[in-house]
Amino acid sequence: AQNVMESEIIQCQLLTSAPFLLMCHQDAESRHEQQINKLVLEKQELEWNKESLQSKIETMTSQHSEAVASVKNKMFLNVLSNLKGKYQLAAELNNKGVNSLKEELKLLRVRLFFFFYSCLNKPQISIVLIQNLLWI
Repeated sequence: AQNVMESEIIQCQLLTSAPFLLMCHQDAESRHEQQINKLVLEKQELEWNKESLQSKIETMTSQHSEAVASVKNKMFLNVLSNLKGKYQLAAELNNKGVNSLKEELKLLRVRLFFFFYSCLNKPQISIVLIQNLLWI
């Protein structure tokens, strides 16, 4: 009889606590769903942030590459301009040297002409020729 009574008390307790347990289970399930939804939203936001950062990285990488190429191009043009200036100066100096030598050659030809002209009627041409050639 006591076993039957204990069994009935347990059944009664179970029947009275079942709605409470069901309510606790539903509440826990609801909180769990809210946490899942919150985590899904956070994950989506993180993915959007990741995509945004990747896009920024690609843009900045492209801009950096363009800037480096521009600097290299400017440096190359600067070096090329300097070399051009040096070669131009060397060419000008060379032309001045050539022009100077041409002028000197003209003067030597004139002197040689006058020398030969003055020696035409003189008997000692060989001595005068040697002396004047040393003078030239």
